[in-house]
Amino acid sequence: MALEITGLLCFAQPLRWLDGLETRLVDLRFAVRGARLPCEKIAIVKIDDAAVHRYPSLPTDPRLHAELIRRLRAAGVAAIGLDIPELARPALDDPPGPGHNLSPYEELTAVLAEAGRVVLPVVWVGGGSQGGQEVPAPVRRFSIGGGRLTKPVELRNPRVLHPRADLCAAAAGLGTLNVYPDRDWTVRQAPLLFEAGGQLYPSLALEMARVASGAPATVSRRGKALQVSLGSARFLTDAAGEVPINYAGPAETYPMFAYEDLVEGDGVPADLARQLRGKLVLVGSTAAAESSRLRTPYSPYMTGVELNANVLDMLLTGRTLRSVRTREAVLLTILAAALAWALSLWLRPRQAALAIGLSLVGALGASSLAFYAGYCLPTAGPLLAILLVGGDKTGDKRFYDRMIPVADRLYEEHLEDLRKKGRI
Repeated sequence: MALEITGLLCFAQPLRWLDGLETRLVDLRFAVRGARLPCEKIAIVKIDDAAVHRYPSLPTDPRLHAELIRRLRAAGVAAIGLDIPELARPALDDPPGPGHNLSPYEELTAVLAEAGRVVLPVVWVGGGSQGGQEVPAPVRRFSIGGGRLTKPVELRNPRVLHPRADLCAAAAGLGTLNVYPDRDWTVRQAPLLFEAGGQLYPSLALEMARVASGAPATVSRRGKALQVSLGSARFLTDAAGEVPINYAGPAETYPMFAYEDLVEGDGVPADLARQLRGKLVLVGSTAAAESSRLRTPYSPYMTGVELNANVLDMLLTGRTLRSVRTREAVLLTILAAALAWALSLWLRPRQAALAIGLSLVGALGASSLAFYAGYCLPTAGPLLAILLVGGDKTGDKRFYDRMIPVADRLYEEHLEDLRKKGRI
């Protein structure tokens, strides 16, 4: 029986039948680890409820954004990313107002060209033509290479929402805002890349890191995965272009500054300028009516701009979460099953039960220590191997009668997740 259990678990690993349990174990490791120190180079300018109340035209007012960018550049920030989905669409311009020589969007275009290190948002949505995806020229010039990615069904033929062409031409970069939660609506991975028409485009966080560093971003194939190179740094994504997010902590982990504090008065106050100097600044909405709410392992909700801050943190510091390959996961499962089989064979039933319990604790402890070092080891397979193989020798039929419904539920949850992401 032990051999059959081990074979079934090894078969389940590459088919990802254990993903439902694995994600819960990842959340547990975040809880055990707790928050870590965030990257000191990142700051957030928040468009909160007070700012929206004071400036009803936010978050799309071009003159306000132009003034904010001017003041942030005067404060000496390293790069600016506008995490504002509402800007990712063409907009009609108004004539110049009293005291202005330029129209609102002409003014914003001029400020973007002068600032030099501002990244604008794009959003990919469904509804593209079946015959092929025609990416507009203002977006196409920011491609970082060719390649194919696994994509959700609704984005097999995507079309892109992007800012006005004159804004795109003046910006230093364009970055994608798309994020895909898991079946339980928790965001554990974020795309670094998005593909349309055989070309790859960067996320907002990746584009900000590229603009700030001045190093080109390139992509190369490594088996089914892709490797993103940014200068000397290397980041390995899965077949969908995603990476696990190594969250720094819950919401409001990064320093946040109010939008209105920076655009009011004659300039940025000296104390705020000192805090912002040299930082990579993300500008996004935290207002209840305007911002997205994303569930994370740490928080019941986190705004999109804060999630991008966590991804940017990983790219700047190299504190990524590295997942092992399928064959290593299968090997760990076999070793765990062999340990449980040996313990149950050599020890008396009560002693074996105690040893198996300690082995479960040890496996959880080892995975938590590896998590501190940045390795996300597969834990579901080894834990089930210890539990089921050990139970085969020390338990009775009732043990399996209780475990079979659990295994069936995990399998159904995994199938539902795959259907949602369009992979079956």
